[in-house]
Amino acid sequence: MAHYLKLNLFAAGVFFLILLSLSSQAVAKNNLRELNSLSISCTGLNPASQLSAISSAINDSLDTDAPPAGSDSVNFRDFFPMHVGNRWQYIHYIESAPVFSAEISITSKTVANGKEYYNLTGFFNTSIRMQEDSAKILHFINNTEIPGINFQMPPDSIYPAYIFDIYTSSMVPISNEPLGTKVINGKSYRSFFIKRSGWPYQKQEFYEGIGLSQLYIYFGPPGVTYNNKLLTRAIIYNGDSIKYFSDAKKPTISFNPPQSSTGFNLNYTIGIGHPFHLGPAYSLPGFFIDSIMAEFYYSNGLVSTPVQSVKFPFNSTLHNTVFQHNLDTSLFKNGYFFNYRFTVKDMGVVPEYAYFPSATGWQRLVYDPYITGYWIDQSNFTTRDITDLVFINKNEGFALAASDDNSEKCFIYKTTNGGSNWNVTEVTGIKIPEKLLIYNQNTWFVGGSDGNSGIILKTTDRGISWRKVTQNGLTGIVKDILFTNYVNGYAVSGGSSGSLYRTTNGGESWSHLYSHNQSGFSRMFFQNDLNGTISTADSLILKTSDGGLSWQRYNVNFPINDFFMLDSLNCWIASDSGSAYKSYDGGKTWNRYRPHFSARMLAIEFSDPHNGIVTSMSGFAYRTADGGYSWITEFPNSGYPPTEISIAGAGNIWVAGKRGRIIKRFNPVATLKDHESSFVSPGDFTLLQNYPNPFNPSTVIQVVLPAAGKLKADVFDLLGREVSTLADDFFPEGQAELNFNGAGLPSGVYFCRVKYGG
Repeated sequence: MAHYLKLNLFAAGVFFLILLSLSSQAVAKNNLRELNSLSISCTGLNPASQLSAISSAINDSLDTDAPPAGSDSVNFRDFFPMHVGNRWQYIHYIESAPVFSAEISITSKTVANGKEYYNLTGFFNTSIRMQEDSAKILHFINNTEIPGINFQMPPDSIYPAYIFDIYTSSMVPISNEPLGTKVINGKSYRSFFIKRSGWPYQKQEFYEGIGLSQLYIYFGPPGVTYNNKLLTRAIIYNGDSIKYFSDAKKPTISFNPPQSSTGFNLNYTIGIGHPFHLGPAYSLPGFFIDSIMAEFYYSNGLVSTPVQSVKFPFNSTLHNTVFQHNLDTSLFKNGYFFNYRFTVKDMGVVPEYAYFPSATGWQRLVYDPYITGYWIDQSNFTTRDITDLVFINKNEGFALAASDDNSEKCFIYKTTNGGSNWNVTEVTGIKIPEKLLIYNQNTWFVGGSDGNSGIILKTTDRGISWRKVTQNGLTGIVKDILFTNYVNGYAVSGGSSGSLYRTTNGGESWSHLYSHNQSGFSRMFFQNDLNGTISTADSLILKTSDGGLSWQRYNVNFPINDFFMLDSLNCWIASDSGSAYKSYDGGKTWNRYRPHFSARMLAIEFSDPHNGIVTSMSGFAYRTADGGYSWITEFPNSGYPPTEISIAGAGNIWVAGKRGRIIKRFNPVATLKDHESSFVSPGDFTLLQNYPNPFNPSTVIQVVLPAAGKLKADVFDLLGREVSTLADDFFPEGQAELNFNGAGLPSGVYFCRVKYGG
């Protein structure tokens, strides 16, 4: 049986390896769905299996067509379905900030004066019925029937009505707006609006077949939303059928490597999030999380113990939770692996799930008797100050160090075994080294200063020989270098003044783009040739959307000691007074977190939105597994503040700084066998995602064999020509690693074919 991976080789020498799914059963469904008399039995299944069964049944029964457009004439029945059990969940905003989750539901029916009313409870309470022609909502308040929204009034005609709003306790003048459309997952639905004349201005929107979707109240100047309720989930009963609306916002789960003090008493810290978590300011951070389930079993590849499961509720006052487990040493020390996974369920009317590592995968823990602690000191190869640190995977890393005699040279140290041993290369021409960029296996760049001006050196033979590619010199000291593709790159300089430079020929020459005369630049991140972000020494974040020709300035009002950008939205600043700041909007606004009560933070880096580390002038490092809400002190003061951080996959962290001090963090006693891979239960042949991804220039492809057998792996280009054979031999049962090195291959797309058995 053959399995395939798709490999994209970019011109810049960066490789991506992507698993191709051969399944044709996954079909995108519309957010508005219909189940016709659907009955699902999930007794005895775990949550993941229940979800699979429900999803399968829903997919078999869904009506993916949009509701009929109908005519311009509308009625109440079209836009506010009535049935006991209907529920709507909203996220409630005040002044554009999420405050709390709210819900309304139709709980019962009441008969009064011979007429039947539906009772609505939640963030507003009322009893309503349809007028006989279904054109108008009628409210029943204090034994009196009061007119509500008239769906057949002509647009812009003003009439008095009682509307859905806790702030309105009497009839107010409102008017209808012309029918509009709302697109949900590519499908168009009619949308009905009403607005209130006068102060406070209000506007309500109803989706056809769903009900009240958004409610705005404006107390302030025009365009400023003071109060907004936004529909996130709804479940609608109509006779024998059910429809539900879902925002499809899923919870998130991240995993921090296990902590242990005695070796086999594991302490798993799990970071939990949700797109609708509301933040610590409102004391409801985990409001949308329902529960977490942990599942685990032991296996030696041939024999497995039964899968055990533990379900525990989520503490809504925290952003992480802890799962503790005492490993069975009699199994663990005798060739058995510990396999585990976690499932998170949110509190939606139609629940969403998140999995670690995946819905069907398992993480594997392997016993290693030689590891004895979290951090080990690898400061045995130099006493020079380390000014940059780059690990491209868990084994291969580079350290840039300044000369210790103030001469015009620097040193590059390279390790291929995770920092246990280092080889040194001397580089002449730079007195103050600041930046090391490993462009690909052969091409590296070093930036800094020769003592008079900024300078960039380039090598194309792995550091054997170097060329100066900034012939005229740059202002200040080169602080950062990056490339957006094979030929286009940027460099920034710092000092008393800073400048931005660009290359369009792979770093052979650099031209000036922009200057910041108040102070120097420090760090930069470009998503592509046009969109970039730069931090400055005078507390500014600069953003460009035209490749650096013009810039938008954002004053952060606090010191920027280090700046790290995870993606186009999530970024971090290490600052003074024990503070780290996080931005969710690309650096425009910031939230403060406190790893320490007073220390100056020096460097910061994150591997994902939850897991990160920050170092301090006091010599400590602080780690978070929940996006910054809580921090753990990682190692004691060494006397040499760590100024550089490099993360290569979950659990593999190095910090470095003065006097050649470099420390490595890894998992204690038990080490994770490729933490980011998904493992399956014994009996399945599995082709796993490569690691690292992206990689440059080599990567590891992992396979799991249920039994010993023949394994053949080949790499092909788009023309079907074989470019490399990774394996063609018998392999034992268990996990095997195949190494692929793309050095020397032209840009393009490649495929890896793996055959097992036969």
